[in-house]
Amino acid sequence: MIINLSKICKEGESFDFSQNDRELTDSLRDLIGSHPFKVHFSLRPFEHHIEMKGEIHTEQDEVCSRCAQEFCAKVDLRIDEILMPRLALGRKDHFSRSPIGVESQGPEVTEYENDQLNVGEFVHEAIAFAEPYIPVCSESCRGLCPTCGVNQNNENCSCAKHHSKASSPFSVLESLKMQDFPQRPN
Repeated sequence: MIINLSKICKEGESFDFSQNDRELTDSLRDLIGSHPFKVHFSLRPFEHHIEMKGEIHTEQDEVCSRCAQEFCAKVDLRIDEILMPRLALGRKDHFSRSPIGVESQGPEVTEYENDQLNVGEFVHEAIAFAEPYIPVCSESCRGLCPTCGVNQNNENCSCAKHHSKASSPFSVLESLKMQDFPQRPN
């Protein structure tokens, strides 16, 4: 789904997308599967850039990194972007920087070409970046037992009773006292 940015009126325009929009649904399928989604944003042109504000709501199937159980994670993102035309680089330029200063708590800068915004690519990238690096089904997840592999959220194993501090290779260090070591002269 392509939006022609040169045709946005100066008062701005709002856009709404959902799973009923086949083209956008197809571009998000690899991230969210068949989960429903809602995307709402407004575009407002300024002199040399376009302000984009809105929200993305959907869900993603994840696998918990602690207990290996599948779960459905909510994705609720706020869009706060400044869209700027991609600057052409000269022959001797190595990279270009945005001409405006953007603070870390402020909006992100996204470049576009040919006065076009590909909504599918933009939303896909936003959801992909929001995916947790280490997904966890809940903060209280106890994970898998490292010995027997049982999911400790569903049942208690007897391995914890058999593994005391004595079985740790570092348990010997508890018996050491600082007085056992020679003091260094000052």
